[in-house]
Amino acid sequence: MKTYKRLYERVCSFENVYRAYLRARCGKRYRDDVLLFSADLEQNLHDIADGLRDKSWWPGPYRFKEIHEPKPRAICVAPFADRVVHHALCNVIGPIFERTFIHDSYACRPERGTHRAIDRLTHFLRKDGSDYVLSGDVRKFFPSVAHCIVVRELEWKIADPDVLWLCRTILVSYENEEDLAGTVHPKGIPIGNLTSQWFANIVGNCLDQHIKCHLREPRYLRYMDNFIVLHRDKGYLRDLLVEIERYLGSIYLVLNPKSGVFPASNGVPFLGYIVYADHRRVLGENVRRGRRRLRRQARAVVRGRMPYDLFVRGGRAWFAHLEHADTYHLRRSIRREARKELGL
Repeated sequence: MKTYKRLYERVCSFENVYRAYLRARCGKRYRDDVLLFSADLEQNLHDIADGLRDKSWWPGPYRFKEIHEPKPRAICVAPFADRVVHHALCNVIGPIFERTFIHDSYACRPERGTHRAIDRLTHFLRKDGSDYVLSGDVRKFFPSVAHCIVVRELEWKIADPDVLWLCRTILVSYENEEDLAGTVHPKGIPIGNLTSQWFANIVGNCLDQHIKCHLREPRYLRYMDNFIVLHRDKGYLRDLLVEIERYLGSIYLVLNPKSGVFPASNGVPFLGYIVYADHRRVLGENVRRGRRRLRRQARAVVRGRMPYDLFVRGGRAWFAHLEHADTYHLRRSIRREARKELGL
């Protein structure tokens, strides 16, 4: 297996740090922390590059933000300067690991995403022999990722000790105390970091390689902690589920109890949709949640607490999601509700 050396100079270069800054500020350039950093941009970028070169850089404290939809989660917001460092690292190591990922891994990758994953699942469902579905979910994936597994996988490809030092430094800046697998290993990567997305995909790739290369399952796809396998034999998939659970235990992860095997004709709940071979629907809970949000925002517009153009942008984004399913009449109904709430 090819390993990569002498990468750290590329990570620390001013050009790479500047490119990382441009990516980190994308879509956020008018936020207070970004404006403050940009006010003395050249000096701040030199400070980051110098801190990485002499290894005096250390992650700052996270700011925690609670979200409650679709389920309660804590988002960890790193200081903007740290987010620049994350991008600088991923600019260099990202392409190395991207080449090792399987085709049917769809989370946080270029030219992938939820809708590509849904299209691929539809393609599998339309093939002969996709009678049953194994739907799996790793329980509390991000909080459960063991640091030692991340480092082990990094060391398979990276032979530069300085890059490994930076990866370890980012890893140890966060640790989750909850332990589902009963291990003593430090664990947990923060939801919100770009590096966490890459580390999670690197660990998830262990499962991908086991299922695709060792077990040779052709109809398999994964989106972060959710994965699907299709087969004609229900008993075979039940045995496969036991094998997957055993393998996940070897990398200190736990399968969610809701994982199971069921007929594909019932529809496959996946990434906010229920997918059939010939059509797809949006999950009912997602529709109810979206309607509540739309009504709440429309009332805020009427009371002057929310700009109308922001309401429209949010509505268009949700409708773009709905348009990937058979929702023509649903969208008409939601438009009528929105006009009524706005008094139009």
